[in-house]
Amino acid sequence: IAGVLFMFFLVLPVVLNFFVTFSKDIRVNDLKLSFLQSWVVGEPDAVAPTRAAELNLPQIPIVATAPEGAPPGSMWFDEENQRFCIQGNEPDSVFTALVQPARDLTAVRSQFSLGQYVGFVLMLSLGFGLAFELPLVVLFITTMGIVSVDTLAKSRRYVIFGIVAAAALLTPPDVISQILLAIPMVVLFEGALLVSRYVIRRRPATAA
Repeated sequence: IAGVLFMFFLVLPVVLNFFVTFSKDIRVNDLKLSFLQSWVVGEPDAVAPTRAAELNLPQIPIVATAPEGAPPGSMWFDEENQRFCIQGNEPDSVFTALVQPARDLTAVRSQFSLGQYVGFVLMLSLGFGLAFELPLVVLFITTMGIVSVDTLAKSRRYVIFGIVAAAALLTPPDVISQILLAIPMVVLFEGALLVSRYVIRRRPATAA
């Protein structure tokens, strides 16, 4: 339960924010061929610019607020809310579409479905739930005499390597969630060693 709560309130917001915002750095205008790429694939054919006067483009009014009493089929651009609006047949039915400036267009856009989100959260919950059982495992094998506390302490570098490998298997294929799982596991491992030393030292006094 502690692992799932740690994941849901601390790790999940960070991981989701990473997946949603990382694509914003890949701009459409930045996708230009380098010198080596141009030499391999060749230069793209230049397209002559088209003048607006040659196309006879329609004019869409730009307004600060929605106009009152607009006839059906009227179109305008709401500059304050950055929305393209079309008046429907009913007076209160206005269809809108959110638009953004061309300079802010990204080449990669994140889109998530409900099934993918639920599966992602369940996968993280299972991974963190299993990882937070590590102190119980360490306490069990040390108090039962299977492995001594000193042996685990001397093998700390191998244990940390195994923790990082387990974090990679229990989390989705991204570095952020792997690090956010590996660090608590290392802290839990060190805490379990301290508890094990305390329990083993109290054993002779309890037996006496």
